[in-house]
Amino acid sequence: MNDKRDAIDDLLVEWYEYEDSYRPALGYGRADPACRNYRPGRYRDSDELAELAERSARRQVCEAVGDCVRRLELRHRIAIQTVMRNWLSGATVWRAGRLNGEDPEAIYAEAKRALAPLLRARSLIEALDFSEIQT
Repeated sequence: MNDKRDAIDDLLVEWYEYEDSYRPALGYGRADPACRNYRPGRYRDSDELAELAERSARRQVCEAVGDCVRRLELRHRIAIQTVMRNWLSGATVWRAGRLNGEDPEAIYAEAKRALAPLLRARSLIEALDFSEIQT
């Protein structure tokens, strides 16, 4: 894994893990939608409320990062997916055939430079000088 991660890398890892955790709900729900969140005789304590708030904030950040990633060129999105898979697996086992033999790490660095202004416009990262972006 890259030891010199920056704010963009951290956001992309969090976004990738969030996107990867999606599992479609198949079949019927266990409760009627009107009563799904009802908890009889139980109030939410501060820890539970804090966890809900944290989960909601994470979802909003990851959805905003996802919107920014979707604006990139296809080759940049492919490189991001490939690099994230390799980082999170801990080995360089994933390849991207659609990159026509180009180095995914080099295209990932291009993608980060293209992504920086989009993330900055949404206030997801501080103003970075392009020389600060780790490649």
